[in-house]
Amino acid sequence: MARAVVPSSWLPAHQAQALYTAAHIDSTIEQLGDVLHTYLGKDPLQLRPRLTQTVEEVVLVGITPLPQSVPRLFADALNQSRNMLEHALFADVVHRLEREMTEKEAKALEVPAARSREAFEQWCRHPVRRSLGVFDYGAELTRRLERLQPYQRKDSDEHPLRLLVEHTNHAKHREPAVAFWAITQCALVATSVDHRAALAS
Repeated sequence: MARAVVPSSWLPAHQAQALYTAAHIDSTIEQLGDVLHTYLGKDPLQLRPRLTQTVEEVVLVGITPLPQSVPRLFADALNQSRNMLEHALFADVVHRLEREMTEKEAKALEVPAARSREAFEQWCRHPVRRSLGVFDYGAELTRRLERLQPYQRKDSDEHPLRLLVEHTNHAKHREPAVAFWAITQCALVATSVDHRAALAS
């Protein structure tokens, strides 16, 4: 039987679902760590010595490709992290409205990652979001979101929220898994060629 979440002083009851998502993210990262630990423990770099008349060189003749689960677990962790933010925003808006949102309203709800104050203000002025009455500029929820925005930092390109949104957008279009597969195939061909070249030296 599932145990009920006890409301705490730091987490409102309507945000209890965030704990379960965070636990899932932690479990996914642990799986990723286990996979990488096993991979690195098998010495993925294949090195061979090569003697010349003056020096002894160490030649890289092969690299064991990363397991296919690596980009997928990584993408899962990022996607769930973004989902946790989106779900938290959704839950907070519903809590403030004290009613269920319409499908149109729900689709317009997302955590912004603005690179400028102007872009954030434009996000707040979206007709559907504005009609909710909780995203007026200066309102409590708006201030909370604004504090999270990349433009609040000088190095906005390195802001965690911007990176999270960018990486999850790529993962959504399946780019990491497809690109990773192509890279591993190239690596296998290159390894074979380099291996023959090293043996011939």
